[in-house]
Amino acid sequence: MTIHATVQHEQRSDFQGWAEKAEEVVRELKRTAAARDLAGAAPHAEIDLLRLAGLLTIYIPKRFGGGGATPAEVLRIVRILARGDTSIAQIVIYHLFGTAIGLDGDNKSLIERRLQGFLSKGWFHAGIAQAAYEPLVEARQVDGGFVLNGAKPFTSGAQVADTLQVGCALPGARGSPAPMPAVISASSSSPTPRQASASAMTGTISARG
Repeated sequence: MTIHATVQHEQRSDFQGWAEKAEEVVRELKRTAAARDLAGAAPHAEIDLLRLAGLLTIYIPKRFGGGGATPAEVLRIVRILARGDTSIAQIVIYHLFGTAIGLDGDNKSLIERRLQGFLSKGWFHAGIAQAAYEPLVEARQVDGGFVLNGAKPFTSGAQVADTLQVGCALPGARGSPAPMPAVISASSSSPTPRQASASAMTGTISARG
């Protein structure tokens, strides 16, 4: 019973700290709301606020060095952020759940690179709209990786993203497409995914490694 109570206390303490940091971010978002709306610029400064507050890694499990937040806790933090800016809150939820993609997979090299990116370099993750729905982006295997080709209606958060999530169709053993998730580097791919967050993602991307 004592051990259980200690664990519960630690979890509450972690969340309280995140909530307090989120409230600080909200105050700054409200203060700069009018200027931000007028500028219509990519939210680099706003993502930096979240990065400095330590809120971008809360959903990564503790065994990997993250905060270990539960899905419910993530949603509560996002609801706090939404009081300051609903658009920022939207791309943050894509990011937070995106940080856990592939952590239970077999590609240890990819897991290591993504964890290093998020935990040490402050990466931001964006979600390609309707990533898992038809038509899927076509994936073709080549030496050392894959070439992705296709289009999606928009990519939320792409302007400030270091990594993107996309659903792909890889030709199966019998020629029929087999769905698979993929994550790609936004900074090393073609310029297309870097278009405005409400624009289309169209073109060919080389995904190596």
